[in-house]
Amino acid sequence: MAKKDSMQKEVSKSEKAEEVDVGVQMDLIDVLPKKAKPIIAVARVLKRLQISRASAQEKENKQKAILLNLIEEANIQRLPDGKIKFHYDGITLTVTPKQESVSIKEDE
Repeated sequence: MAKKDSMQKEVSKSEKAEEVDVGVQMDLIDVLPKKAKPIIAVARVLKRLQISRASAQEKENKQKAILLNLIEEANIQRLPDGKIKFHYDGITLTVTPKQESVSIKEDE
């Protein structure tokens, strides 16, 4: 009888263990209440920066496409390695083909 009771206890423990959602993080406030406010404050700042970076990335991609179209329309002669490189008005512009990599370097 004692064996049966201990087996039932083990089964009920395993059933309870199955009910717990293992992949869920406990609320941070329950774990580290002194650290929660600064963590959340920094996380909010980071999120705003990520959003502004995404917006800046979209703008950068549009400007890059315009630049590449202008360069293509200008029919600039390529170097033997396929790159386009020229210097004008204090700026050196290099375009690497296939990678659509654009490097812009200002004179110091």
